[in-house]
Amino acid sequence: MVSWNRLIRFIAPDGKTYRGEPIIKDTDDLGKLFSSGAEIKAKIIEGDDIFSDKCVVTDKELKIAQ
Repeated sequence: MVSWNRLIRFIAPDGKTYRGEPIIKDTDDLGKLFSSGAEIKAKIIEGDDIFSDKCVVTDKELKIAQ
């Protein structure tokens, strides 16, 4: 079973691309929040295979820049 609920690929302020889980309510629409200019952060997902049990959502948080 995967450890994430919403998987996103995003660019952080450091210009690097990450995979993560957005830190928003389950009922929130990520696209609408981002379009409105809200600051959104995501918890980084580590692991090579996002569908394996070895892939984990960490406590590391980064701002979503793009």
